[in-house]
Amino acid sequence: EVKDKKSNKYGIVDIMFNEVIPTVYDEIFGLPSSDYPNIYVYRLNDKYGLMNTVGRMITNALYDKIEDNKRKNVKASKDGHIILLDYDGKEIK
Repeated sequence: EVKDKKSNKYGIVDIMFNEVIPTVYDEIFGLPSSDYPNIYVYRLNDKYGLMNTVGRMITNALYDKIEDNKRKNVKASKDGHIILLDYDGKEIK
């Protein structure tokens, strides 16, 4: 991840410092799960979403919190409810 000092926003660059994901996010971090190292959690306007390492949105920024559930899914909260998402962003019923 890289932080733009002027805008205070985050993005991702590759090893040659080429921008992969633009610096427009309030926060961006990888999930600690070794099963899916190519998924990032991003925060935009105080909501969280998922994207892959090339910036393709897996989910929109709809969630109050997202964390790795370490069970091949992601635990998200929205409006006080816990939602399980698979790594494609689909809700697990």
